Amino acid sequence: MINQDLLTYIKKKIEKGSSKEEIKEILLNSGWQEEAIEEAFAFLKVIRVPQVETPEPPRESPEPREMPPAVFPIQEPIKISETKPPLPWKKILIGVLCVLVIGGAAFGAYYYYSQRPLMIINQAIDKIPEIKSFQSDGELKITINDKTLEILKQGAELESLNSEYILGLKTGIDFIDSNNVKFSAEVSSDEALTAEFNFVNSGLYGKISKADLNLVPYFKPRDLEEVEAIYEIFKSILMDRWVKISELGSNQFAPQQAMVEKICQGIKSHPQIMKGITKTTGSDTAYGYKIEIDKDELAVLLADLAGQGQELEPIKESLNQNLNINNLEIWIGKKTHLIEKLGIDFSLDVKGLMQAEEAQMVTIHYEGSFTNHNQVLEIQAPETFFAPETILEEYNSTIQNSPLYQMALKDQEIIGDMESLKEAAFAFNAQTGTFVNFEKTSAFVAPWRIINRQGGIPLVMYYLPDKFCIQKELLSSRYYCVDYTGYSGYDADCDQTNCDCKK
Repeated sequence: MINQDLLTYIKKKIEKGSSKEEIKEILLNSGWQEEAIEEAFAFLKVIRVPQVETPEPPRESPEPREMPPAVFPIQEPIKISETKPPLPWKKILIGVLCVLVIGGAAFGAYYYYSQRPLMIINQAIDKIPEIKSFQSDGELKITINDKTLEILKQGAELESLNSEYILGLKTGIDFIDSNNVKFSAEVSSDEALTAEFNFVNSGLYGKISKADLNLVPYFKPRDLEEVEAIYEIFKSILMDRWVKISELGSNQFAPQQAMVEKICQGIKSHPQIMKGITKTTGSDTAYGYKIEIDKDELAVLLADLAGQGQELEPIKESLNQNLNINNLEIWIGKKTHLIEKLGIDFSLDVKGLMQAEEAQMVTIHYEGSFTNHNQVLEIQAPETFFAPETILEEYNSTIQNSPLYQMALKDQEIIGDMESLKEAAFAFNAQTGTFVNFEKTSAFVAPWRIINRQGGIPLVMYYLPDKFCIQKELLSSRYYCVDYTGYSGYDADCDQTNCDCKK
């Protein structure tokens, strides 16, 4: 059907003397389609509207009821048999607006929550320079891969090196200002070793509170007795005694605080470093995030921190070749916006340090929790402590009065006389062209008698025309040997056939 409002409007305008062209122009400008307008005129049997010859009187603006019945309607094409009314545009418009509002809200929520981890992390970074105190309780695990472990064992002749070592780390930092700096640390290993450190303003103090180390796997049997004796002397002097290790000027800490602020600002200004942020379980009070680090962007940050003149490409190359950051996880307090937990795994290629051709990886894992932010910590300087010089003097005095030291002095005398025997043998060979009967020379007999007076198993000597070796068991139960090759040392494997001190 033809729209009744449209018919009424056209009819009133005609009655007031408006021409078809005027009426049609108004309706077209109001959004009505030409087909609907023509159909309405045809229905009213208004084919031609005579032009009014007299001048038209001034017209006032149409009353609201004479306005076109709808604005911007979209008319369906008129069928021959019937006409369609315009759609309910007000309802459609309201629906479209609702869709836009809901869609905008959904997009806003998506954008907010997708960006929220970065916002929260940046808030935590902003808080770091504001932290004046905190305590941490963590664990450091060092894992050596098989290839690297094998090289270490061969180089140090330590067959009992482990592939994994775990250190417990407890620390506390109280940084009020550059003139009031306090630091504490406790390091422990496998319940066998515990060492404590305190730094108060300018003094660094250290103490060993537990040291039950098994040295047997790390030393050859012939060295073990001497090493264990020295170890016991160290323990008797150092255990549970604070030693003032060094003195540091408090003015050294202001630049460090400035560097912390610079690093934090640098991380925020290089957001591409965190190329991937994944939300983890966290806790009731903390957000948890895993972060993927972009090493190229990290290199850019390091170059910026280093300042002018630092080339970027060498840093990128070093990071990409020597460092793998496998995992970085942080927990950030929901109310405090402070880092409450940190976990990181990274591996280092130490082939340069080991002079190896292939990659030699050492993996390091750290996990620690952080508490007591911005609370004054109970870190005090020890009431009683010793200077390093005092400890060293006490150690030297104890060593010199010990049977071990006296035995070592006698062994050194024997070793000196063994060197004299070697020189006598080479001097005899230079004159005669053989080592046969060199033991009969006076240059040989005098040191030989001194050695045998020291006690223990007498000196042993083997020689052939072109070879010789001489060995003696020292008071420390080790053997010392010299031979025709010029060798001097603690290996003693010579016999009357080969005359070699070393196998």
